[in-house]
Amino acid sequence: MKLYLEDNGRAVEILPDSETPSSGFTESTDIQTWADQEFRVNPNTKGFRDKKCLRDKLKSLVYAKMGVTVPADVEDQVKWDKLDDDEKFVAATYFLVGKPDFLLEVKNDEVFWDLQATKYRLWSQEAKEFRLALMESVVFRRITDIAEAKDVLQTMNQVVKDTNIAINNDVLTDKFLVKNLVKQYVEGIDGTVEDNASGKVFIGLADYIDSRTGTPFNNNGFRNLSCTFRGTHTADTVADELLTIMKGDY
Repeated sequence: MKLYLEDNGRAVEILPDSETPSSGFTESTDIQTWADQEFRVNPNTKGFRDKKCLRDKLKSLVYAKMGVTVPADVEDQVKWDKLDDDEKFVAATYFLVGKPDFLLEVKNDEVFWDLQATKYRLWSQEAKEFRLALMESVVFRRITDIAEAKDVLQTMNQVVKDTNIAINNDVLTDKFLVKNLVKQYVEGIDGTVEDNASGKVFIGLADYIDSRTGTPFNNNGFRNLSCTFRGTHTADTVADELLTIMKGDY
């Protein structure tokens, strides 16, 4: 998404990268200007349908100004200080960037940041619930047989185990977690590709949709479906569609 300001500063256009702005509009990458567009988030605006789309855009702008190239850069005081006070407030409140020291520099109030963290969490869940509902509607519209569509949605809602059970001398030695793919997605886990920054691999809904190699869905994921799809749609084209929605590029 790109933001364009009319030369007189009175109007704003937010458009997908591929679209051209009206005459007299110039692109702006100003962090505060983007932050001011929260009220423009609209389910009918491609690429700007939910608040997470806005937050992801702000994150990319902030990281670009900070010069973040690796995760550790986010906690670099020198890079943090490349932001002005207003930009630091945007970064801290929209996606809780940086160390606790950075947050307290913006506002020295722990309770305030606890409440902001709650707001951040609810924002993210609201956006993902919206995306999930859209994904489910796409499944119903693309698969010809409604019973098969319901079966696919039930499969998307399946549970997977995180590790194998190992018992030695009647003692459970390995942690065993059962995870619901849809619930995990809403709570912040997308899949092994999206959520491995910490070094731990998280199996998620994207792994099922993408039939990813190295996951339990390599040969029995969405791309392997033998359902009858409407028109020219196939398991692969619909999987691509669902992944696009998951990422927010929709």
